[in-house]
Amino acid sequence: MVGWALGLAVFRIGDYIFSRYSVGDQLGKGGFGVVYEGRRLEDDLKVALKYVTKTDDMECIDIPDHPVPLPKEIALTFLANKGHRVPEIIRLLD
Repeated sequence: MVGWALGLAVFRIGDYIFSRYSVGDQLGKGGFGVVYEGRRLEDDLKVALKYVTKTDDMECIDIPDHPVPLPKEIALTFLANKGHRVPEIIRLLD
């Protein structure tokens, strides 16, 4: 995936966020979701989109400066994105 700006997004059915990205081919699939290539419509940024099904038993954690607990994977990515930008860490876009 050289040359891609990577993003991680968790989507729920009915989310407005679907209207902000175009979705391409499937890149991979795992126990927690499916990853697709995509483009952010606003600026044509090439991204990776991760679709995750939100469940009632999904593990969530509290993080500073956020009003509600977030799914663990999102919360940890959010925390990794704080501070100085590190190119080797996936950037959470939405």
